[in-house]
Amino acid sequence: MPQATIEAMTNTVKNASSGKKFLESKLLCLIDEPFTLTHLISILFQITQMSNSTPVPVVAAIRAVAFIMKDHVASEIAEKVAEQVAEKAAEQITGSLTTRLVDHVIAAISPQVALVHTASQSLSSSLEQATELQNKMIRERDEGEANTKTAAERIEESADTLFSYVETCQDALKSLAPSVEAMQDKINDMSQQLPLASSQRQPESIRPSYSSVAASHLPPTIDQALGRAAVRAREILLDPMPGETLFPPDTPKREIANTLNNALEKARDETTPPGKVKAITVLRNGGIIVELESEALALWLNNPAGKAALESNLDITVLFRRRTYPIVLEYLPIQTQVENENFTKLVEQENNLPPNTIASIRWIKPPTKRSAEQRKAFALMQITDIHLANNILRDGICIANDRISIHKDKKEPLRCAKCQKYNHIAKNCKTSLDICGTCGNNHRTSMCSAYRTTRCVNCRSQQHTSWS
Repeated sequence: MPQATIEAMTNTVKNASSGKKFLESKLLCLIDEPFTLTHLISILFQITQMSNSTPVPVVAAIRAVAFIMKDHVASEIAEKVAEQVAEKAAEQITGSLTTRLVDHVIAAISPQVALVHTASQSLSSSLEQATELQNKMIRERDEGEANTKTAAERIEESADTLFSYVETCQDALKSLAPSVEAMQDKINDMSQQLPLASSQRQPESIRPSYSSVAASHLPPTIDQALGRAAVRAREILLDPMPGETLFPPDTPKREIANTLNNALEKARDETTPPGKVKAITVLRNGGIIVELESEALALWLNNPAGKAALESNLDITVLFRRRTYPIVLEYLPIQTQVENENFTKLVEQENNLPPNTIASIRWIKPPTKRSAEQRKAFALMQITDIHLANNILRDGICIANDRISIHKDKKEPLRCAKCQKYNHIAKNCKTSLDICGTCGNNHRTSMCSAYRTTRCVNCRSQQHTSWS
């Protein structure tokens, strides 16, 4: 579509003035700051963070434009540095680098500075001679009435001389260009060392504490998330048969791993991927989570052939439990027959999902605890494939021709109901006294009679409760 047609479309932004007002109203720009290329690049990156629902191609396109503009700004800055480096290179380097790097920088750029100084002296001398020739030309013009022909010849000679001086200046600039480029490379190398030096000198007092980081609810890095996903992909879950146990209580994990490795070696054939058992996690129900050395080996054991081969070489009977990924269905009509055994198949057919993709769907809140006026409720859907779960979160899902809002099931941290601390439950709590989750005093939370008194035991704040 032509640019003129796009600009003529109806929109709140019609020109540059209305565009500036719109960016200021959305807090995407700095007030009273000029809209330079650097400022506009920052605005483009802020736009990509306005909404999580923005399509990935749109975010990628905006980021592409921002990076191209960023490279353009860098090119302009390099050109400006090349023009001013003859006079301000030493001053800029001395002001921007630390005292520890100054001697090294001066030693590195001194040959280039000498060339700059020599070229500057040549330019200055040429300009002085050009000025003297210009004054001479003025005097000759005043005397032109007496001897016009002689003055014209001298003017022509002066012009030729001036042109030769201009050529000399151009040659000096050309010889200076490689030195400027070499100096720019030195500056770039030194500037990359500055963040490392400054981080080594960072005072301990300005580093954030563990409590401040935990209270800010910072999300994990992408590397940590990818690492956890990779571990989950290498795991298989083994459950005992009802009324039985896989291994006796307190069996060392090394002994469990050796038993599984021996069975795996016996079951191995030409289709079995290489690898062994890497780690064991024992569950409270007697089941175990087995982390393998490769994702391919985990996939092989989750297939019917791998399951049968492992079970045939074990002295115990195990149940392979398939890992599922929960998705919350919001505001599902309560008349929906989620308990029907064919309901999951109907949902798969309606959304063109592969068979057995949905492991189960259940109500989060028991139907017996609903109010008389309640018409909709939340349900939990278990998906057997992580890629299909991500696709459903991205594209949504329809049930009975009604598009249902969904989101990922986020688990709350484990909190003790006795001491209100995290990562354990009251059964395993070593605290002798009960601590109230509302007011923080020594009594059970259910017996609290405090009126508008709150205190969080974990962060010691009186603005909210421990269970907030």
